[in-house]
Amino acid sequence: MPRLVVCLLLTVWSATICLGRASMAAEAASTSTRNAAAVHEEGNGDGDGGEVRLWSSTGGGWRAMFACVGYANIFKQAGLLTRDRSEFSAIATNSGAGWFATQLFYSSAFYEQTVLASSPQDLYDFTMQWMNSYLTLSENAIRNAGETGRLDGLINITAALRPGNNGTAPTGEGQDDVVTSLLGAYDVAKYFVGDWASFVDQMLEAASIEYGHDGPGQSLTQTVAGAAGRLPPLQRTDMLIQAALAPSSRVRLHSSSSLPVENDMGVFVGPITANIANDPPPATTNSNTNTNADDLYSVAINSVYIVNDTYTGFQYATFDSASSSDVAVMSSPISTTFEFNDWNPYYLYPGSMGRVGAPPGGGGGLFTGGNSGNNDPEKPSALISSNAVLEAASSTNAAMAQMSPPATKLMALPFGGNPEGALVAQVAAVTSAAAGTSSPALPSVFTQALSKQRARVRQSAGLAALTAFDAAVGALNNRAISDDLAVCGQWPNPCGERDGWFIDGGFADNPSVAMNIASYHSRPNADLTKRLKLVLTVTNQRFNAYVQNILLQYFATDFNQGIAPGEYVWIPTHHIPRRSAQLFQETLTADDLLDLVEPIADSNMTTIKLQGTTLDNPAFGLRAGQRVDVLILVLNDPITTFVVGPSVINQTMTPLAEMTRHIASNAELLRRVQAFFGLNTGSATIDDTTDKPDPGANIGDGDANDVTTSSVATEEIGMEDPVSTSPAPVAAYLALTVCGGIVVASLWLTN
Repeated sequence: MPRLVVCLLLTVWSATICLGRASMAAEAASTSTRNAAAVHEEGNGDGDGGEVRLWSSTGGGWRAMFACVGYANIFKQAGLLTRDRSEFSAIATNSGAGWFATQLFYSSAFYEQTVLASSPQDLYDFTMQWMNSYLTLSENAIRNAGETGRLDGLINITAALRPGNNGTAPTGEGQDDVVTSLLGAYDVAKYFVGDWASFVDQMLEAASIEYGHDGPGQSLTQTVAGAAGRLPPLQRTDMLIQAALAPSSRVRLHSSSSLPVENDMGVFVGPITANIANDPPPATTNSNTNTNADDLYSVAINSVYIVNDTYTGFQYATFDSASSSDVAVMSSPISTTFEFNDWNPYYLYPGSMGRVGAPPGGGGGLFTGGNSGNNDPEKPSALISSNAVLEAASSTNAAMAQMSPPATKLMALPFGGNPEGALVAQVAAVTSAAAGTSSPALPSVFTQALSKQRARVRQSAGLAALTAFDAAVGALNNRAISDDLAVCGQWPNPCGERDGWFIDGGFADNPSVAMNIASYHSRPNADLTKRLKLVLTVTNQRFNAYVQNILLQYFATDFNQGIAPGEYVWIPTHHIPRRSAQLFQETLTADDLLDLVEPIADSNMTTIKLQGTTLDNPAFGLRAGQRVDVLILVLNDPITTFVVGPSVINQTMTPLAEMTRHIASNAELLRRVQAFFGLNTGSATIDDTTDKPDPGANIGDGDANDVTTSSVATEEIGMEDPVSTSPAPVAAYLALTVCGGIVVASLWLTN
């Protein structure tokens, strides 16, 4: 049992992926409520037939970034992206695809060498160059010499935790099983020191230097990601970068002092109400002017960094409040110690009152959703009472029970609120912080994610294992070493009592579709009689249940029955709940979706065509009645998401380059894109003389042509769900499950 606890403690420590903090000035400023709805001049993206053209993409680390490079080149060949113009009204991306977009919009060298590349072989060479710069950075990174010996020993112990096969990966798990992911996390701890945002900053900067970025000031990552800085061909294309705002965070009051402190400060996020318009707003109990002052969000909030002609900044899926460009925060002391019960108001898995797989009031069910403001315990809500949160916290902290109700204030604008925009490094970091759910700086998200693993331990291993699990989680909570797996909204400055924290956008909407369409709907001159044509690039490893569910969430489907659009939903294959991103009126099931898959010969790639009619989603600002055509380009490439450390980089760079070349050289893919947008199918030619990639050379879990349809695996973090595999011997399985619980979100969202 001690070994189990040690494994738990060191696992998250070793998953701290990062570099030392850079020096950047950023300070909370503006105090007025911003209106994110912007007048957008029609032009780019408005096809000859009166249609609006959009591009959205899922995440998936380096695989997603370079897949988007290949797709962008295909779009160039189709005539959608040219040297002078973009036919997309908006491009919305998440996580690794967000890395792609920040380079696309703000580096002419990147645009020239990817979008405008003259041949697929040029893209192969570019990918190799980019990855070699990352390899050099990794090889030269500062080693934490004092920890290397202990980490090497832990690596050996962790490898032995694999059930069977003398530590080799079990059949069907391959590169992205939990233990392999843990070993990659140890490489992060060995080769990099610091936080996630610094890691992204230095990685992108090293690559941009290698490919010859020559923008203003010459530093890509220190470039302001604003409207004026967009490249000429993208000046009339909106950039939307998907992220998620955590519903709670903690300020460690004892972090800068050796003296014991009884409490940390909790920061809780809630909706803006009519009276919260000044800085700071007065505390009030006047229900006539502040009727929802006590409401807090129970889930991570969909957050999009938007750059368009008249607005630059964050917009949130809070259109059902008084503002979609501001949120409120309430700060109150919270205990420095950790108890799962302290966070019960946030609907922990599986929900002792869950209603899926259990009768009302029964245990073992999964919370799936409810209605805001309801008092039905069987229907969790996206909004919860602040009184319930404080009462739960005071159950283990008697001092809190004596405190006056805290005041509600505006959250400080992220990254200092510069009206010109945040920096490229800041935007690229917030979209990709998938390991943020393992950050104890985000107590409710941390608890929700771990509650799912805790339920599995309780079900499969008994009370003793559960006690050990809880003790280890409590110890991890008290260590700040994993805090910066999430991104502070004032990075590189520390966060205070009015600041928010961000995690990977995949925890709110991986395909980045809902807010892409909502952004169009928010324009005062939006024409809902026009047809939207949206191409969605799904940069996945496998077409498994997770990938299917991120598409099904937009329709009426099995897991959102009875759930109002914008309300609380915990999608079965996801690690934490979210606000429902349903945007279409139509019904779609998994079987329906699978029937629509169209293979592409001699390729792992497939396509899917969908149609839908938008409905009202008050949280996202979606309006009913617009017809949308969707072409989904499904990658199905098993290259790992977790590319960290020289060994994995060396193994992965060639498959990534081959993947990029294969996408850009696929004539059938080009034909389907042109047909979907009604473009001249004879206007483009492809240099298809290069060899197709060998699926067997990719880092994966078997035949890349085997598109899984029955898997219940979770690709949200690039791994197969251990519970869905064959039972292992109890001791080994328990150790693997518990360790996996702590780092369950320590990978980039893959699909």
